[in-house]
Amino acid sequence: SGDPVPTAPTVSKSSGVPTAQLLATLQGAQGSTIGPGGALFVTEPKGGRIVRIDPETGAATTFASGLPYGDEAIVGLGSGAVDVVFIGGTAYVLVTGVDPEVGGNAVNGIYRIDSPTSFTVIADIGAWSKANPPTTPWDALSGFQYALETFRGGFLVTDGHHNRVLSVSRDGEITQLIQFTDIVPTGSGIVCSRRSPPRDRFPARRKYRSEPVVSSTHISIGILGPPRRSSDGCDMAGSLHQGPDFP
Repeated sequence: SGDPVPTAPTVSKSSGVPTAQLLATLQGAQGSTIGPGGALFVTEPKGGRIVRIDPETGAATTFASGLPYGDEAIVGLGSGAVDVVFIGGTAYVLVTGVDPEVGGNAVNGIYRIDSPTSFTVIADIGAWSKANPPTTPWDALSGFQYALETFRGGFLVTDGHHNRVLSVSRDGEITQLIQFTDIVPTGSGIVCSRRSPPRDRFPARRKYRSEPVVSSTHISIGILGPPRRSSDGCDMAGSLHQGPDFP
């Protein structure tokens, strides 16, 4: 499909009111993050690539390509590279809907970008999911992951199909952080506070404890990780699609 077509931004100096500007036209974009140099990096699942967009000029170039993507006739839109994050200068991409279970020939999991045309699977979420089924009904045992966030040197991953959030290390260790009822958690975001949470809310004997608060549009989860230099209280906010148990 070729590189995205850059569109020169237009800036109006006659008004102090910010205006929206079209910087680039993309091919089925999904996840995004701000990366090195303040550039915007966007996933294009159907094209199997990551696009870098210069925030000043709107120039769009391919950052990485050749990532696996799924069969839209089987799994629909959004199968392939669905989200991207950076740890330091290294990009990590969440790829989903490409497992053999749904007609693909690749791995549902987290991929480390090693060069513009090469990558390494660091966590096979599909295989882990098959070995650790969710408690809610499912059609694809490998799951369908939606969002990727960095957290304490590793990652948090939402699996909307399996109704849960996973914690993943850069060494590929995967654990279930929380299992929901059928509410379909999708997008996510992390906000942390330097202040320690109350002792009775986060007992020291537990490595993690999550207390979800669900509304009609989002979910908030209190998270406490392993002790470090300070005990940080964190909230994970996730958007929801409508499932049978949606409030």
